[in-house]
Amino acid sequence: MKHARPTWLRAYRQFLLLAMLFNLAACQQSVETSLAQAFLHLEAGQLDLADTLFRDVIIQDASNAHATFGRSLVMTEKGKWADAYAFSVRATALDPANVIYQRAAFDLEVDARSWNLALNRIDAVTFVSEQEAITLRARVLLGLSRPNKAYDLLMQQLDSYPALTAQAALAAHAASNAEKAKILFEAAKRLGIETRELAIAYLIFNKDDAPLLAWIEANPEDADLTLIAAEMRIRSGDFQVAKNILELSSRHRYKRIDHAITYLELLGLLRTESEAMSLYLNLLPKNSALWQAANAYGNGLIKIQEGDADKAIELLEQAASALPSRSRLQIALGMIYYADANFDLAKPNLEKGLHEIPSAGSAQLAFADVLVRDNNLSRASLHANLALLALPDSTQALELLALIDAKKGRPEQALDALNRASQIGPLSLSARVLEAQIYQTLERHEEALQAFMEMYKTGKPDFAILSGIVDSLVATDKLSEAIAFLAARPSPVTKRIAAILWIRTGNLTNAKKLLTKEPLISADQLLAANIFALEDDIEGLKGLVEVAANDHVRLVIASELARLSDFKQALPMFESLNISRPDEPNILNGIAYCIYELGLHERIELAHTYAQRAYVTVPDNRHFKSTLQDINERIQALDQSRLAVRHDTI
Repeated sequence: MKHARPTWLRAYRQFLLLAMLFNLAACQQSVETSLAQAFLHLEAGQLDLADTLFRDVIIQDASNAHATFGRSLVMTEKGKWADAYAFSVRATALDPANVIYQRAAFDLEVDARSWNLALNRIDAVTFVSEQEAITLRARVLLGLSRPNKAYDLLMQQLDSYPALTAQAALAAHAASNAEKAKILFEAAKRLGIETRELAIAYLIFNKDDAPLLAWIEANPEDADLTLIAAEMRIRSGDFQVAKNILELSSRHRYKRIDHAITYLELLGLLRTESEAMSLYLNLLPKNSALWQAANAYGNGLIKIQEGDADKAIELLEQAASALPSRSRLQIALGMIYYADANFDLAKPNLEKGLHEIPSAGSAQLAFADVLVRDNNLSRASLHANLALLALPDSTQALELLALIDAKKGRPEQALDALNRASQIGPLSLSARVLEAQIYQTLERHEEALQAFMEMYKTGKPDFAILSGIVDSLVATDKLSEAIAFLAARPSPVTKRIAAILWIRTGNLTNAKKLLTKEPLISADQLLAANIFALEDDIEGLKGLVEVAANDHVRLVIASELARLSDFKQALPMFESLNISRPDEPNILNGIAYCIYELGLHERIELAHTYAQRAYVTVPDNRHFKSTLQDINERIQALDQSRLAVRHDTI
């Protein structure tokens, strides 16, 4: 089934034109004359002339549905989808029984993914056939994330319409019924009925894009699939093929910002940015929202390639302001913020964009990484898995999943993810460090030492590698070798590692000698906090608060104050940290623990909420579990006490 809207629009133009000419033969009224001329101009592609005549008719007769719908057709041709939709809806209000107007409005709603509006309108639409009606109803249900309802609808109609089999396979896949989805896909292949859904199913189940490319060649107006195919080819580096795919739908792509962005990205990859801008912008309505967004976006891409991140961000923000609801612009802006390590701004932009385009694998991966940095591990795991679905050969996604598992206290699962990644390609240095650290967690210290030493010999040693070697030596009872290793390599980094080693062995005097009297660097502040805590020096910990380099240092200080039972000082620090890091489980648990220990019964329910959030995020953490249990017991005791008081009163 081809994309229906162009056929409907062509047929309706011809119908209206014939109607107008027939009316002219009967009576030469100015309205009919203007309408007939307007549709002739529209057929000839003279959009401004047609629009002027349609407006003249509306000025004379505000209730003229033909002219109102004519303006919708003009706006559609100009790529002004919001205006086209507004005029289309107005036409349906003027003539509700006109199925052509209803269908045009429905198609615009489907194209804009306004699924609720489309579902509300669908019963007013007359389709070419019952099969088309079922197909589009199921598509709307899938768009509304109701795959089970779509699946049930399609399965009820399969006997009557076998061509729906491939779409039923997609619905089963969306409903997580993998076994049924595969069976239906195999049945659809045997039937051999070519549909867009079968082309998509081949892509999902067989990783075969040949049917998709064949479908697009026959149906270049199918904008959604053209975009999918082009992006796949761009990811695989087949830029010329991607360009050919987009050229197939040249008349249609210039009217959609997502195609515009893909086209500009593609030509940017081909190093023809200026040509891309002139080609694209000349085909858009001058100074329209789409023109402004594309102009800013295209220039932003050029600035990215020139390495000017600040200017790129400025231009991408302009593009997003021109079209604030366009998800691809949000994703692009989020990605450049992410590349610039501005994670606080990357997060909301990526989240908004991915809400509408969850298949954007690279953006899913970036968003997952941002969530890991916020220690929101459950959400991070979800988005890392979504990234892996979109990019099944991504070592970065598997490495990130390994990091999440390691942070959740699941070392075996983390190793499994790293093994899967290593089968695809070489692990990054950070992943190799993580692997060696997991060996340490599992007390496989000889393997850990070997892994760290290999990295030390072949790469530039950093803190993690050097401290990994020292930790592994100490764990295998080679303390003197660890001290000699550090002494032979004097540097600020090895000094910090040596200080940590002295702290671990209880020699605080030697540890202090390696630190400045007023530690200003974050790493030195953390070491000082550990020393003060071991010496029960609460005043020293309080002094560090005023010069704490970052939230991590403040969190360590607050945690140590709580461990030393100074809950009055620790609680406000945890609460202050909670403002900037509302999802950090260590902070949530810290607030709950302090409220519990201080006996603040009026706030115990709040403490319970915080403790529960921390425990749900990291259920394997025994400290979080203990805090939650203690608070539950305190609440039960308070409830019993209140009940006893009430009973005595009665």
